[in-house]
Amino acid sequence: MAIDELDKLTSIDAARTFMNELKALFGIENCFFLISISEDAMASFETRGLPFRDVFDSSLDEVVTLRPLGFAESRDLLFRRIKDLDLPFVALLHCISGGIPRDLIRQARALVVLSQGAQDGMPLETVCAAVVRRELVEKGEGLIAAIRASGFQEAPSQLLGLAERFRTTEDPTVDALSALRREAADPELVREFESDDTEAVRRLVRIARELDGFLYFLVTVREHFDDALTEERFQLDEKAIDPRARIDHLAHARQAFGTGSGLAVTMIEEWHAARAEAGAHGA
Repeated sequence: MAIDELDKLTSIDAARTFMNELKALFGIENCFFLISISEDAMASFETRGLPFRDVFDSSLDEVVTLRPLGFAESRDLLFRRIKDLDLPFVALLHCISGGIPRDLIRQARALVVLSQGAQDGMPLETVCAAVVRRELVEKGEGLIAAIRASGFQEAPSQLLGLAERFRTTEDPTVDALSALRREAADPELVREFESDDTEAVRRLVRIARELDGFLYFLVTVREHFDDALTEERFQLDEKAIDPRARIDHLAHARQAFGTGSGLAVTMIEEWHAARAEAGAHGA
């Protein structure tokens, strides 16, 4: 029996209650229970000081962590679904999905829809712009939903305005993304409501403070995946001695946003530094 959607549980008490009630069924003969929960959901509980892993460890015979895909695994998965996909396009989808299989497939489907009608294929830079714009729209919609869930009688105007600009930026150039990043880094963005001490407001403050890191990632993606990134250039980059200069490190940075933007930003900075170093040595 498979049980999914545990990430919909909103409190540690609900998790404990659910698992304690479910344990009564675990003794059924010839019946195995497979229970899944996303790493993001587990990290969300853990970062609030709630020992969610303890609830699982005390209830289940074995807990298995499924790691995100590496670039080679993402490549193999995509090659089973899309023929003649150049490696820079694979790398773009790998980075933006963070190697999460369901997100990788979702991005691949969107790419197929986007490329319909293009006789000679689409330039990498055009595809990258479309992918980044979709990420912006989704983040803007998620931010608006978080604002509504926070219970403000009057929505925070500056943050709401930024969310709207996320949704309406038609051409996410590096300059446009950098302008959004400067706005996200403005301390005034959260000042009008950060003193409110409710869980919903604290969550909104965390989201707002993570926007700068999210935009840093998108700027990096937009800069890297341009038409100058040929297949030959990509393969040469992947031969860098320092693994932090390879595409997997940037994908790992995308994954790190699940536990906090601080680690993600550090990893993006490491990627830039390692690539600069590799370039200086002709790697």
